[in-house]
Amino acid sequence: MFQNCSSLQNLTLGDFETNNMRDMSYLFDKCSNLKEINLTISSNVTDISYIFAEAKNVQGTITIEGNPETYVGAFGYAGSNSSVGLTVNYHGNICTNIQGIKDAATFANITFVNLDA
Repeated sequence: MFQNCSSLQNLTLGDFETNNMRDMSYLFDKCSNLKEINLTISSNVTDISYIFAEAKNVQGTITIEGNPETYVGAFGYAGSNSSVGLTVNYHGNICTNIQGIKDAATFANITFVNLDA
């Protein structure tokens, strides 16, 4: 949707509904100038691969409500140029996916919270 949109700096998603979405891969991939975003990823979403890959200036809060099956490179380099970075509220099954999601956050500036099993 917004992949490679390097001119995108701010995005107000308001009531951006993700309940009917399954695939959010590459949604903000390479949005290198995106500065601020707050997004909730519903439990129906199964693929978040590269969703914020190389969005190096992004900061904000991402809430993941479920257990995405595919998350390769989801947060690779996300927020790496930002002094604040991303906060990821993860509400899925910690035993299933959180390590994979953390591993996908290569060289990113990300804080993971709510990691209760």
